[in-house]
Amino acid sequence: MRAIDINDLKHVAVNELVHWAQLRIDFAIVGPPNAGTSSLQKTLSKHPNIRFIDGIHELSVPSSWHRSIELWGWQCTAPKLLPKHWAEDHLIEVMSGKGSTSSPAIVGFRNPKFIYSKQCLQNLKSIPGIKIITMWRDPIDWMWSSLSRAYEGFDTSPEDFRRAWHQLADTDKEVVAMSRAGGGLSELSMWRLGVPLSAKAALLHQRYQELQQMFQDRMLVLPFSWLRDDSLKWIQAASDFLGVSVDAMPLLSHNVRRRRSGPRLEDMASNDTLTLQLFFSHPEKTPLMEESL
Repeated sequence: MRAIDINDLKHVAVNELVHWAQLRIDFAIVGPPNAGTSSLQKTLSKHPNIRFIDGIHELSVPSSWHRSIELWGWQCTAPKLLPKHWAEDHLIEVMSGKGSTSSPAIVGFRNPKFIYSKQCLQNLKSIPGIKIITMWRDPIDWMWSSLSRAYEGFDTSPEDFRRAWHQLADTDKEVVAMSRAGGGLSELSMWRLGVPLSAKAALLHQRYQELQQMFQDRMLVLPFSWLRDDSLKWIQAASDFLGVSVDAMPLLSHNVRRRRSGPRLEDMASNDTLTLQLFFSHPEKTPLMEESL
């Protein structure tokens, strides 16, 4: 330990800190990406009694990007104590012992990368009564759609896309580690989705179980298939969970990227998709999913 003479200090910054438990946040849409979180946020934001922090954008928390052979991705580095000005900058009410003094609107946020960060989820657990909404999408469908999204806007031929699809299918359990120099599909998908294309990103059954233990009946799992095939059922489930009327907001079906739907069931026998089924060999439908659906 080294003692510092206060007279030697040129600049001193003093921040008032607040705990996550003091933040007035009623619900959070925590992911995963490319599974309907944006569509849900845009639809719910039309309700007069719901307010999203940061509008239609993802909530920005203290975080960092790591890039190495071992690790490539976004990590939540938000501590348990946050600068009060961070909450004020995001118009998040800081609760005092006297309770809430703001409007009765339900306050929420969306950040689809939260589901990949245990630290972020533990921070949310500290907020009294917060509800958690997650999405579930078939992992092969998610992979196909995410690959399409990674290449969207580029001059990519069908042959190039097919080659990339085969590359994912032939990879043994995990996408090849990215080099420090960058480049390639992993970096492209990281840029577009916030996570690299991999089994770890697509298979979230264990994380759902952990979330259920953390939040119990304050967690909702919404199947992506409802958004695609029965959007009214999808938004009704979210509305009931939050305790608001579905009649107070329009359905924004144009937010759904239908063109990114994955392989049809009748195409599952093709060699590349069959290999992907082996790639996703772990059973994804857990007892939690059975109860939620």
